[in-house]
Amino acid sequence: MKEVTIILASQLSQLKDASDNCSKTHVQINEELLKILGLTTKEHHKTTKLITCQRELINVFMSMLDAK
Repeated sequence: MKEVTIILASQLSQLKDASDNCSKTHVQINEELLKILGLTTKEHHKTTKLITCQRELINVFMSMLDAK
């Protein structure tokens, strides 16, 4: 039982780290999209949701930010 608890604690820690990283990425994407002039609030939310719900789009978007 002790070994299972240790394994679960380790996995939970890794999930928390991944979640924190994901949240930071979503915030960064949101902040960058706010810089785009002319987007309505609805368009902004729709675009943020579209990008953050697809891992491939997140990677493309973040690589574009790195190229700045």
